Amino acid sequence: MKQTMPEDKNLNPIPVLPIGTARDITDETIPAGESRVIRISAVTDCRIWQYKSDKTGDGILLAAGQTEYFAVYNGYSVEISGTANVMG
Repeated sequence: MKQTMPEDKNLNPIPVLPIGTARDITDETIPAGESRVIRISAVTDCRIWQYKSDKTGDGILLAAGQTEYFAVYNGYSVEISGTANVMG
């Protein structure tokens, strides 16, 4: 079965993601996987890094209450410092 994007009333595709499994994490690294998009909703202020082997820089700041979607490179890990709800 071919997956297609939902369409609006004019039959234009709407770029949205289905609801998937989400979980709350605190100070955790999400191992490299095959997910291409990840949704992160910060419960507390969070710092976020994506890396293949060595973490560099200060990470990006996601303030408490913010939700963002990120592209994830195949084979890269995502590290979150703080508490967040993660899907993807």
